[in-house]
Amino acid sequence: MFIEIEDSFSSKGTGVVMSTDTHATMLDMIEGGTASRAKVLAYSIQHAKIHLREAVQIFKTMSSELKDPAAIVQKLLPRMATAKDAKQLLLTSLSDVGSLNRLRKLMGSCLNPMIGQYNGYYQLDLSKAEDKVCMSKLLEQSQKFRDERMDASLLGRGMTGDISQKGDWSCFRNELQDGHPAQLTVAMFNPMPNKGIFRWVLGVTD
Repeated sequence: MFIEIEDSFSSKGTGVVMSTDTHATMLDMIEGGTASRAKVLAYSIQHAKIHLREAVQIFKTMSSELKDPAAIVQKLLPRMATAKDAKQLLLTSLSDVGSLNRLRKLMGSCLNPMIGQYNGYYQLDLSKAEDKVCMSKLLEQSQKFRDERMDASLLGRGMTGDISQKGDWSCFRNELQDGHPAQLTVAMFNPMPNKGIFRWVLGVTD
């Protein structure tokens, strides 16, 4: 007989959602050692997806060593499993205007997409790890809204309803790559480039 027990854990196509047990196990591994809990946790969540409950626990653990709550939230937001959880973490962890302003300064245009606010002007530098994460999230959302619009076409999938700038159902407009006009596609970022300055306006509808 095979029994699989899941506790706040699920597999995703984009990564693994960290469970409460996984968090506790990591802390046990460094208990009594010289390694920094904050550094171990920051490293361990690089490729994970985290729900609100686990994120709050990690925030509290990291706060015992790091006295910059905005910097901690900056590390956690890109790893949140949903935009709803990310927004709730923001409200739970940063209660003062100063910390919120510092977070916005740290994350720039990458902040809004993490909490589900996608419309706006973007300038991303793909030599920066956080900008790569932001780009991945925006590409994912562009594809999601593209598919939703195509499926909603009254004459059949993709027949009507294209309001894109270039007739490709994309949410990207006025794109520039290193200062030159470009047409951003998912294929351009698979694999993700390690350099390049990309500017564009993203327009999506719910």
